[in-house]
Amino acid sequence: RQDVASVVVKLGYLEQQEGNLAAARQHYCEHLEIVRSLAVHLRTPESLQSIVVSLERLGDLERAEGNLPVARGHFEEYLALARNQAEKLPTPANHRSVSLALSRLGDLERIDGNLAKARSYYEDALVIARELARKLDTPACRRGLAVALERMGNINRDVGRFTEARSFHEQQLVLVRAVADQVAVPLHRLDVTHALIRLGDVELALGEANKARQRYEEGLSTVREPARLVGIESGAKCLMLPLERLVDLELVEGRPENAREYVKELMSAADEMNGAGATPTGRRAKALACARVGDVATAEADLSEARRQYEACLVLARDLSHQMGTPAYGRDAVYACLRLGDLACETGSLAEADEFYRNALDLAESLVASNQLWKNRRDLAVVLERIALLCWREGDADTARIHLAECSQVLEQLPVEADAANSTRNAILGLTDRLNTLGRLAKVSAPLLAFAKPMTNDT
Repeated sequence: RQDVASVVVKLGYLEQQEGNLAAARQHYCEHLEIVRSLAVHLRTPESLQSIVVSLERLGDLERAEGNLPVARGHFEEYLALARNQAEKLPTPANHRSVSLALSRLGDLERIDGNLAKARSYYEDALVIARELARKLDTPACRRGLAVALERMGNINRDVGRFTEARSFHEQQLVLVRAVADQVAVPLHRLDVTHALIRLGDVELALGEANKARQRYEEGLSTVREPARLVGIESGAKCLMLPLERLVDLELVEGRPENAREYVKELMSAADEMNGAGATPTGRRAKALACARVGDVATAEADLSEARRQYEACLVLARDLSHQMGTPAYGRDAVYACLRLGDLACETGSLAEADEFYRNALDLAESLVASNQLWKNRRDLAVVLERIALLCWREGDADTARIHLAECSQVLEQLPVEADAANSTRNAILGLTDRLNTLGRLAKVSAPLLAFAKPMTNDT
């Protein structure tokens, strides 16, 4: 039975990597049923740990599909089991399991917009990670502490506390540099790049673009060689992270010729991930790379190339959304439609722009109907705002007002706690940054400005 369980969970992982989530769920559920039965008879720490592994896999799967209540149930049981194990047998491994369960629940609350609750979970996880690193001081414990610090940095960045976020990410960088110097394996060099990117993101939010550029460039130089050694998908994915940031930064600062060089390498990495036997992750990387190429072409006024790239992005995103049914892929399709609509506006093809925006609206409403994630509702507001602007441009002020009212109504229904509101504000302003690369920042509508202005005191 133990051998069967081992094979079944591996089959589930393989199906998940291939994007066959229903088959993966079936295997994980079978694995959970087997290991629960074994735990009743064996009552060993190992048998209970197998249940923890199964709950973790199922929770991750449900979270990816946006089924947050189901995922929360799995992670809460995971945490209860891990705590019970740690109380009976207080080994470092069992305490680490508690820390990981807390982090999983924090991630879930962050996705759901409950940022105060997410912070609480992250803080508890950090306490455990610090204590483990203090007692054992092994590379694995220091790496675990770095991950906990990263989450604290992320949650502070979400709510606009950029100075605190920088402090956490600086601590993270010190730790991963030390581990990479002590244990010379490619994976640890990727950790250094990841920390540099997080730190660069915060510095960019603080208005320190030159410092951010230095972080991204160092991250890129750090990851190039290790990316070739850790496997095509994971290596290429990490290589793309600094390249995406550098492309965006060059576009915002008005240097499309520099962005063009970075986007070539970005597309090359995406093509590696999207090669033979590509996973959904690889196909999504290709879609997002096409969008970046389209942004560069737009900045260079090569609108036919921009359209070709955005259309390629839309095809990939739609296919993935239909196959996977997860919110992230659906949102990719929404933004591909918005980019195509923006491009049509640029050329004066307003009827075509309206068609693309309406397609984006259909997709956004479908996402909201299937999953009430606050990000889905925020994206619906963005689409409504874009349609309103188009109506206004066409001289239909009455319809524009209707859509702006709908936009405001959706925004008002987003999470009302201060942390989530700040996170929403940051997301909206992030979208206006994207519009800025296309020269449309002045078209941010009154509802979005009204939403952002009351919360500028902390940034």
